[in-house]
Order: sequence, then structure tokens, then C-alpha cells
Amino acid sequence: MSFMSCPIGGRNLALRVRFQESSSLHSQSLSAHGSHPKESHKPKLIPTVFVATTSIGPTVDTNRVEVLMAPCTPAPQPLGPKASGAQKQHSAHKRAPPGYNSQPSSASTSSLQPSSRLPKKAASPPKISVNGLGGRFVLEAEKPLSELCSWQIGGPARFASTARDEATMRALVRHAKDHNLPLVVVGKGSNVLFDDRGFAGVVVVNRICFVKEVPHEASREPTLETRNFHPLTPSARAADPSATRSGAGTNRGEEAESFHLFRAGGGMPFDRLGWHTVRRGWGGLEFATGIPGTVGGAVFMNAGANGMCAWDLLHSVEFLTKDGELKEWRKDSGELDTFDYRWSPFQDMPDLAAITAATFRVKRDPDARDNALQLLSRRRQTQPLKDRTAGCVFRNPEVEGAPSAGALIDRAGLKGMAIGGAAVSQLHANFFINERRQGENATAAELQSLILAVKVHIKQETGYDLEEEIRLIPYNGNHLPGGDQEGHW
Repeated sequence: MSFMSCPIGGRNLALRVRFQESSSLHSQSLSAHGSHPKESHKPKLIPTVFVATTSIGPTVDTNRVEVLMAPCTPAPQPLGPKASGAQKQHSAHKRAPPGYNSQPSSASTSSLQPSSRLPKKAASPPKISVNGLGGRFVLEAEKPLSELCSWQIGGPARFASTARDEATMRALVRHAKDHNLPLVVVGKGSNVLFDDRGFAGVVVVNRICFVKEVPHEASREPTLETRNFHPLTPSARAADPSATRSGAGTNRGEEAESFHLFRAGGGMPFDRLGWHTVRRGWGGLEFATGIPGTVGGAVFMNAGANGMCAWDLLHSVEFLTKDGELKEWRKDSGELDTFDYRWSPFQDMPDLAAITAATFRVKRDPDARDNALQLLSRRRQTQPLKDRTAGCVFRNPEVEGAPSAGALIDRAGLKGMAIGGAAVSQLHANFFINERRQGENATAAELQSLILAVKVHIKQETGYDLEEEIRLIPYNGNHLPGGDQEGHW
């Protein structure tokens, strides 16, 4: 076992690495000093345990990080002690944001006092009722973010709220802007990693949940023909740029009556929308029945599975800007043409606040329900659905002939690798699990250290650069993907 402090991405990263070969253990280290592995006649060492301390920050250049195949002298001071129990507890001192002009009730005001005036065990975080522009909403102070994401990791949000309709969402967005507070919108939190310190702004949970069938006349509108788009097969796109993708969304001259439109709220669970359509005999969204995010998140990430993606069925998207303006983009107007593999133009939209609704175009298919059940059965066999995960951690390499990210990690023998309470799934190598150990969750630092260790190993073993599919949400809201918006997951 060895320790070393490495400057990575402008930060010192303390790493402790243990390698194992058959029955013997060999101490190794990770370094960023440009060293090279020793001679190839040495026995190949497989990493079994990585322990690291770091914090969420900029992407690390894995070309500057190498695994040394030689022992390392232990540093005089290894990893720092874990945070004490007092540090892990949420601060009991609740305060309103600077410039806060609302007038909460006397009960709310009394609850925002220092911890010495509060009972030892508060029943729940204090809540502030606000009359914002366009609507009334409630802000909950010091909301544990571990309760708002599928990884169940993250410190407290300064404020959190829930928007169940467009008016409330608009009021929350305007309130955050007026008080200069960072804003992030989540849905089911199934694709995000919050900071251990939490979030120093407002976290809004999108619960705009509805499904409506669009009048039949509107469903006769043809969509644009697919324009050289292969969102799920980057290798095919590179090999044959002139080819068109098969699947829904392509106008092939079918009778208009065989298509139908469903409009769903941005907070609607994507899998529920999928089941809603297939049970009524409409095909196309069978793949959605296995995706745990929301409609807004699926659009934002262009989520997909089994050879299909959200773009294939999209008809239009409604979204809210940070100025509170509601806009709509339509495929038949060419505004949704730039979608790509796990990417949408909303990810590069700095003034995006929230995706409030999306309309999908589906096709009559009597076998849709049976097809969805088959996909669900396969998913149960190949993915750790009962564990605390955030879906696939890495995107598949966009290189012709490249294996999937999960296959690369599996072939490298990294299944089961663990850092603290964070571990690579034994069932699906691209799923990282929050393993509760001794009653404590994994931390965001442990998960990010595990992500870094896997990226470094895959880069050195195969030459492939793995890119995160999950969204890292920094504490202060700076450098959030898509401005201050992470995509409703």
C-alpha cells in the first residue's frame, strides 16, 4: 500500500493504490510526473483497490496520469482523516439569501435561528413560503440532496423547491435570478452526482407530470426526413455519412392515421410515458420503459437504449429560459436537427432554465407491449436495478469499431473495484454503485475518485478516452453544463 500526492487539474490528489497478482499484493501508485511503466517482463498487476481523496472539479487530462509499475515510498502523511460526524451533519443555521425580500411568516422566521435555539433533533428543515412573480412556492432550507438523486449522495442544498406546474417553475426561475442564486433543475436525479458539500443555490425538482393525447388532426403533420443522423451509431455515421437512420421520425409515406402524438410534462417519468403508449398499442417508445429518468432529462441527454433514442420520436420541445420566457422548438421547423449521441442543443444553451414539456410521435404497433416486456426482462438480467446507481457512468467511445465503455471496463478486469463505499458493479461494468458500508453512504469524492481511476486505467491499457455521461453538479454552481441547468435527471 502506498500514498502519493499528485497535482491533477490544478489540485493535489492524494491516491492510495493496491495491486494484486494471484496471492501476493504489490504496492503501486498513480503519478502525474510523466513516468513510464517498467519493463514488460514484470508480471502484469491488476488493480484491486483504489483509495483517493478529491473533490468535484474540472475534467482531468488522463494523458498526464500514469500508473507506475514500481513500488512507492509511503509519504509521511497519508490520506487526511475522514470528516467528523459533526462535519457530516447539515448546518443547523438557516439563513435567507442575500437581498432576500420576501416576508415569511413569524413561524418561518423563528425557524431560521442559530442552532442553539433549535431543538437537538429538528423534525424537518425550515420552509419559507414565498409570493414570487407569477406564483407562490415554498423554499426548503438545507434540503439533503441525497434524498433527490438515485445515487443517494450529496450534502444539503441551500434551498430546494418543487414545481408541479409551469407557473410555479417560472416563478422559481425568476426568483433565483432576482436574488443572484445558482439554479439547477432535476427530475428523478438519476444521472447526477452532487457535491459532498451540497449546492449553494436553489435546487428545483421538476414535477410537471402529465400526458395528453394531441388531437388527431395534429398527428397528421409529417416530420422532417432524417438528415444523415445516427445518434446511437457513431461508427456507422463515420462509415456512411450519406446513409439515413431507420426508425421513428423518418417520413416514409405511411398513412397519417397510423401515427399519433403524445405530449408529456418535463417531470413525467420517461418509463411511465413509455408504458402509457405501448399499453395503448403505440410503438416507438418501447425503449423508454427501461430508462429511469424524466421526459425533460431524456430530451436534454437524448437518452436512448436498444438502438433508439429520444430524438427519433421527438415532435417538439417546450422550455423555459432564465428570463422566464417560454419557447417551443419543433422538428418540422428544423430546430431539433442538431441532436447527436447523448447530446442535445440544450446542453449548450446558457439561458436554459427548464424543459417543461415534449411531444412525441409514435406509430401504431400491436406488438409494442410485448416488445417492451422483452426489453424489460433483458434489462433485469443485465443491469443492477436494485442497487443505488445513476445508470451508465461513461458514454461509449465514438470511434469506429470501438467496444462499449462497459466492455472496456469489464475486459480490464475492473468489475468490483472499490474506493470506500463506491464500487464498479459486478453485473454491469458501466454502472457504479453506492455501497452502504457500516451504515454510511459512499461520498461524492469517493465516486469521482473511482471514475478517475477507471479512466486512467482504460486510457493506459487501451488508449481509449472515456467521457462521463453523468452530470457533475459543483457546489457553487460554476461551470454547470448548459449554464446553470443539468437536465432534469
